Amino acid sequence: MGGGGAARRAGVVCVVVVLAWFGWSRYGAAEKSSPWAAPVDVSAAPFGAAAPQVGVDERGDAVAVWQGYTRRGLLVQSAVRAAGGSWRRPVDVSSGSRNARYPELAVGAEGTAVAVWRADRLADGSKAVFAAVREPGRGWQTPTRLSALAGAADDPQVVVDRHGNAIALWTAHRGRGPTRLHSSVRPRGGRWEAPVDVARLSTASHAGSADPRLAVDAHGNAVAVWTNVTGNDWGNLGIVQSAARRAGGGWEPAVDVSTAGHKSFAAHVALDARGNAVVVWRDQSDDRGRSAMRSAGGAWTEPVDISDDEAAYPQVGVDADGDAVAVWMNSEHRLCAARADLRALGPWRSRDCIAIDEEVRTMKAAIAPDGDAAALWMTGEGGDSVKAALLPAGDDWHAPMTISPPQPVGEATGAEAAITIDRRGTAIAIWGREVPAGDDHDTVVQATVHGPP
Repeated sequence: MGGGGAARRAGVVCVVVVLAWFGWSRYGAAEKSSPWAAPVDVSAAPFGAAAPQVGVDERGDAVAVWQGYTRRGLLVQSAVRAAGGSWRRPVDVSSGSRNARYPELAVGAEGTAVAVWRADRLADGSKAVFAAVREPGRGWQTPTRLSALAGAADDPQVVVDRHGNAIALWTAHRGRGPTRLHSSVRPRGGRWEAPVDVARLSTASHAGSADPRLAVDAHGNAVAVWTNVTGNDWGNLGIVQSAARRAGGGWEPAVDVSTAGHKSFAAHVALDARGNAVVVWRDQSDDRGRSAMRSAGGAWTEPVDISDDEAAYPQVGVDADGDAVAVWMNSEHRLCAARADLRALGPWRSRDCIAIDEEVRTMKAAIAPDGDAAALWMTGEGGDSVKAALLPAGDDWHAPMTISPPQPVGEATGAEAAITIDRRGTAIAIWGREVPAGDDHDTVVQATVHGPP
């Protein structure tokens, strides 16, 4: 689930990843305009909470994780919500002896949840990547250290396939040597396997600049993308690279996806059910959005433009029929989208934009299995409200909706906000928020629901 490690460390408020379309089009006009339920506090940390993530399985049971501030330092904490129910009391996921930051979460269709995070202030002074697993209907297991004992690890990502198998990916660097991408796999019900090398990056690809991303298909085939940062007199250049892994196999050698000599970054990847892949990114050489596609087991196509002008925060998703949707924000504060047939490897078509006409704090988007797409963003300098817009399959953008009611204290907080949806169309949104606390204010994680109970 959103921005890279560098953005998180800078305290930028990243907007939500939409994992589906909120179920708006399956209800009547009254439901389309109905408000979301009143937000409820999900976290209970006495000193604040931030960076929430949320996922849902095919039964509609939801899992949330976040970074909690406690007397023992930063902990990854979690709460669960049964379909149609209320959030249970939060529990600690990470160990209290380590500062745990920037959790990422994946939830498989059958209910396996995996959280990964970066841990600071270890006994040896290093930074490490940890993971914890929650099997369906059970509690969180004891965390496992995934990264090596020596050096530093960062930018963890994780995916879970529909059978409950998990794949984790992270960056690792030691001293002045190159940055490497490492990966570990956990079969459902088993143990994390020893880390393996996925790729060797330049020494400049560190501190979140590699920004790796992962996607997995229904059969467990995975594709990773990242930025390999190089330097020259013009400034830091980035090449989008990729590696693929067949289910049960090893990682294939890394290949370049973007064009050399360009300043490419912010790559985002998606797979269809057959293993065909699509990646989008921003090329800062001219600020346009670009894309490449790859058939299962094949080679990446040559990059093509997905936008006529600036494309900030490009995101991509794929529906059950193999149709890809790319979404981005252009220089005129307009939310734009384009569609392509991934099975035929393009081309991109049907570009459509809607005016936002307000300051946006970054945006992310995705597509549902039925082809409807949606985007969420925070508006105002402090991310004062959360808004959403729907793009039904074969239709234009619907008018944006505010999904978070006004708060007595402004500013959404934390590195991430997130949203997910179950198969019945119940959407769950979650975010960090400042709330009054005596003469001061505190930060809490709040959640709200829209759709069928």
